[in-house]
Amino acid sequence: MSKKVRIAYIETFPEIGGGQNGFIDLISNIDKEKFEPVVIVPSLECKLAKALLANIPDLHIEPLTFDYFPFGYNKRAYFPLINPIGYCKLKSLLKKIDPDVIHANQIFAGKYSLAIGKKLGVPSMQTMRNVYYPKKWNYNMILDRKLSKNADYLVFNSETGRDVYRERINLDKIIAIRNAIKLELFTSDYDLDAVKEKHNIPKDKKILLAVGTLSWSKGHYLLIDVFSKLLQKRDDIHLVIVGEEFAGTGERENLLKHAADCKVLDKITFTGRISEMTPFYKMAYCNILPSIVGEGLPRVLMESDASGTPAIASDISGVHEAVVHNRNGFLVEAGNADNLQKAVSDMLELSEDAYNQMKKSSVEIAEERFCFKRMIKSYEDLYTTLAEK
Repeated sequence: MSKKVRIAYIETFPEIGGGQNGFIDLISNIDKEKFEPVVIVPSLECKLAKALLANIPDLHIEPLTFDYFPFGYNKRAYFPLINPIGYCKLKSLLKKIDPDVIHANQIFAGKYSLAIGKKLGVPSMQTMRNVYYPKKWNYNMILDRKLSKNADYLVFNSETGRDVYRERINLDKIIAIRNAIKLELFTSDYDLDAVKEKHNIPKDKKILLAVGTLSWSKGHYLLIDVFSKLLQKRDDIHLVIVGEEFAGTGERENLLKHAADCKVLDKITFTGRISEMTPFYKMAYCNILPSIVGEGLPRVLMESDASGTPAIASDISGVHEAVVHNRNGFLVEAGNADNLQKAVSDMLELSEDAYNQMKKSSVEIAEERFCFKRMIKSYEDLYTTLAEK
């Protein structure tokens, strides 16, 4: 094709999480000689917009908030009806942009933009980053069928997510493009003692690391409970929790109070959001992701793999694509405190040889599965296919 393919990217979430970091990586690294990105975000002042512009200063960004249902954010995402005012506003903006392809980053945007794309005759796709609910029929399948009906492709970031979805709705246009990261970013050396000193992290303890948005869904309360029980038997461990709350949720204060109630607040470091994560993975004895629900293929597990850090994670959705049980870490039942406590204890009791083999396997899995160039090319090929329609 002689002209650039114009892609309208749509994201309604203003904060920065793993899904938004993947969104930024994709837009930042597609071939700008072939593709012209235009991004619709809730506000030019939101964290997502600022992060995009920091990576691509001349990026064309359009601000628009179009989903007005007065429900909690997650509940609203799966609500199948569309606000007519928001629909008309987004439709008008997309007509002005005149894209060759529409790409929604989440269900929040997809339930609007996919329907509009079909109405305007513009090919559309949506990245599906989470699998929140069981395979059996439930209320959310109403929205599943709407998305499947309107999209040209639903793209899961894990093969597991794709397979779970196909069990409910068996369509060829449900595909997987596995999440990936730039592996070379996690090979640098750091003065870890200096990083620990900066964040008041003890230098003589084994660091248990938990990275993720401060949300009940990430299992932080469960992890603090387990950590407090482990401390009753050993004093050589320290928990570092990296991440920030979604604006207005109050989760940080809630977690601080929970840690205080468990009498372990002085044994935990809450860092807030960290832009350079590699030294934290490097200092960690293991990375723990005890999520209750809502994972696809978590970025934090790919990053710890690339850093050579063994992991313990809930066995949900695509997690096992990053953590292979007994190879580079342990998988546990989501929400099971006893299971999680045993896994952490087993990790801490590994022989030096067994532990080093897990570190080596983590890097091998990252190199085998999370090739960044392959992911970008897969998206570029899909954009070209859609545009040619």
